[in-house]
Amino acid sequence: MKTFRQIAALSLSALPLLAFCLSAQGQQASSTSIKVKFTNRLDQTVRFYLNGGKGLETQLGPKESGSFTVVVDAGTSPSVKIYQSSGTARPFAIKDGGDYAFAMKDGVITNFVANQGSGFLGDWSGPWTNSLNESGTSNLHLTESNGKLTGTWDGVDVTGTQLNADTLELKGKNQTRSYQLTATVNNRVMTVTYVVTRLDASGSYNGKAKLTPK
Repeated sequence: MKTFRQIAALSLSALPLLAFCLSAQGQQASSTSIKVKFTNRLDQTVRFYLNGGKGLETQLGPKESGSFTVVVDAGTSPSVKIYQSSGTARPFAIKDGGDYAFAMKDGVITNFVANQGSGFLGDWSGPWTNSLNESGTSNLHLTESNGKLTGTWDGVDVTGTQLNADTLELKGKNQTRSYQLTATVNNRVMTVTYVVTRLDASGSYNGKAKLTPK
């Protein structure tokens, strides 16, 4: 039969194990996981590091997509660190359920919310001028499906992709002209710069339009 001192000694010897179990449970409870998706819209492989405490280094090939689960420790802000060709890395914040895309802006691989194309969608109209000293009114209609933009630019069918959070590129053609457009949106004003190449003759010209939602 154990004496009171023996029972007390056994109880005290169990304290480190109890403390360890409580600590492990606390660590487990303090960690959460988030799910994110990335799409590489570049024509090159992108290496990146997903960090939530316990990091994951991985990569996506050109035009590839991937979904990832990131374990996030308490007090840690989840982020993605994108490795650049210069040898540096650029960090960007991420959140649970985020759908992100890699794109190039000013020579730097950036990360942005993939489905922000809604800021470009709908019907736009406004004045244009070109290098031939001509002017008029342009109309642009854009929709999006599975990350691809489609629509019409003054009656010409156009398709394109979003380059970053505020810029997209479109192209299209008819029997006599080929169009290359770059559009940016700021404060609900879309600035479009474009190059038109003649298909029925030689030469090209450029222009600019300022559009607002209809």
